[in-house]
Amino acid sequence: MASRPPAVFLSGSAVGVYGDRPGERLTEDSPAGSGFLADVVQEWESVAALAPAATRTVLLRTGVVISSHGGAMAPLRLLTRLGVSGPLGPGTQHWPWISLHDEAAAIVHLLTSSVVGPVNLVGPTPATAAQIGARLAADLHRPFVIPAPAPLLTLALQDAARYLLLSDQKIAPTRLLGDGFTFRHSTSDAAVDDYAR
Repeated sequence: MASRPPAVFLSGSAVGVYGDRPGERLTEDSPAGSGFLADVVQEWESVAALAPAATRTVLLRTGVVISSHGGAMAPLRLLTRLGVSGPLGPGTQHWPWISLHDEAAAIVHLLTSSVVGPVNLVGPTPATAAQIGARLAADLHRPFVIPAPAPLLTLALQDAARYLLLSDQKIAPTRLLGDGFTFRHSTSDAAVDDYAR
């Protein structure tokens, strides 16, 4: 334990804590879900919660970051450029997205905020996996017609497919919005447009 605890501790976390929750609107007040990823994130957050009482601890529950390089968008961009993209599984599953700019801006905002506890770092307008994929294809002038069926994705990627690609999470950034944060990219279309190339 530090002799002089920091004033603030921003702990990286993930929206995986909510698990697969089709049909639900999830906020920071929603209970944790079930499954391997949800269990891992709960354990991670429980350790962060051991920070001293004098330290303002914030749990940064990040979604799919839309950016130009790396992350979840890199393989999608590659498949799209090759002209072999399409809906992943049903495509109707909600992906909790956020642009790279807003991810960084939200972290800076939370450094000087008074918010404590979990904060959903996701965009303010819900989007499905198919919406994000189709917009990327349109921006790159490529087709979006070749589906990847859920059984095939699960066979190839196993738990990564179940927990990252096929999971349905309609998550709201309730605490960020309530704390006065303003998003540059309020829709996934705007984020993909900025980062598609």
